[in-house]
Amino acid sequence: MSALIPQTMKTDTLKGVSAMLGCIVWALSPPFAWAVLGQATTTYPSNAASVFSAPMFAANDLYTMTAVTIDSGIVIKEFTRPDGLVFAVSWRGPVLPDLSSLLGTYFPVFMQANEEAQATGRRGSPVSVAKDGLVVQASGRRPHFFGYAYVTHLTPSGINIKDVVQ
Repeated sequence: MSALIPQTMKTDTLKGVSAMLGCIVWALSPPFAWAVLGQATTTYPSNAASVFSAPMFAANDLYTMTAVTIDSGIVIKEFTRPDGLVFAVSWRGPVLPDLSSLLGTYFPVFMQANEEAQATGRRGSPVSVAKDGLVVQASGRRPHFFGYAYVTHLTPSGINIKDVVQ
């Protein structure tokens, strides 16, 4: 009987089933969050054009890590406490992420510390900021940028933050 069914029909049926299964998996996946340091996790719109891949989750009793790749090729990881507050973010990719979006209300602290460093003659990469509880390490050149940021007083006790964000 299968000899009577054209090969293209078999292939088209398999493609349709694969697409349908992919949609079901995507629909049943938990919504993922967009990292904003120091704020509660917020659901990122599922129809956003900037999302390139499905999120990856890892969790333990102290924090949850969510990673997503956006269309620019940047992998952004957010680290949240059990109460949903983002205490750290990290990034790796061909370009720098929008740090004002990732750092949220901590961005002015970052900018001020960066300007102070530049006034003393520090320019370029790597960037190292530790001010008012904000720690930012960033380095790289196109196409290999990487870095992380965390807030010391928001970091759960019992973890080594350097192990978490690296």
